[in-house]
Amino acid sequence: MVQPWIADVERVTEGRVKIQVVPALGAPPTHFDLVKNGVADVAFGVHAYTPTRFKLTELGELPFTADHSVVNSLAYWRTYQKYFAKANEHEGVVLLGLWTNGPYQLFTKENALTNLDAVKGIKIRVPGTTVEKITKALGMAPISSPVTEAYEQISRGVIQGMFQQKETVIAFKMTQHMPTASFVLGGFAHSSQFMIVNEAKWKALESRDREAIEKLSGETMVRRFAAVWQAKGRAMTVFSSMICALSGSKAQPVIASANPAITSSCTVSSSDFRRDSRGRSTRWPRCCRSCLRNSG
Repeated sequence: MVQPWIADVERVTEGRVKIQVVPALGAPPTHFDLVKNGVADVAFGVHAYTPTRFKLTELGELPFTADHSVVNSLAYWRTYQKYFAKANEHEGVVLLGLWTNGPYQLFTKENALTNLDAVKGIKIRVPGTTVEKITKALGMAPISSPVTEAYEQISRGVIQGMFQQKETVIAFKMTQHMPTASFVLGGFAHSSQFMIVNEAKWKALESRDREAIEKLSGETMVRRFAAVWQAKGRAMTVFSSMICALSGSKAQPVIASANPAITSSCTVSSSDFRRDSRGRSTRWPRCCRSCLRNSG
């Protein structure tokens, strides 16, 4: 996501501006201040990691909006620019763009969200204030932490699940610890993300270079970065291989949703699955594909 943009910055400025990616100079919640204070020049970050600083960006985290990252992000960016930019929440830095990722769904060790009693009291990792409010409203116990700590927490049993986008659950290899997925259309929440530049460093650039970078920023950046999340979401349709977990001759019902169109019980036999020479499922029965299609 970031590296191709960096390459484009160097290209459009004819090599006068080069960005070097270095190991993290601090924990994710510190990224905004690292740029504001000049320790770093540019940073990619998540608004929810510093909830006391950002209030208006919670707009981009709301549930039940759109499953499509680009659609969500464009609506978010245009609304923010029109109504909220004047509040100057990003004071001290130059905001190049903000966008959202794919929808957060609920992933758990066992408890599917078939009703509120089914998830009451279980500990759930939350990334910010909006998700914390949703977690409490559903009767679960929120545990606040960045995604970098998620694997250790779920593998050690510190938490029993989390609200997360499905591609992250797979990329971080957490499916073995969270084989249960509960989906709602539009997601339970989203992540508001940003790209910022140190204000002094920005002003020090030649005007022609600022103009060139601006053409890669704003709505252009929003479309570009949101499209990466959208593409990842499409590529992760492999996630269907963990939604129905086989146990003996029958599949256990591990997919549920607040959306009544999604099936919350399953009687699929292992003989219904087509398999390759290594015994892996290569095609899912029609009813499973219907569940997945309805779950987004």
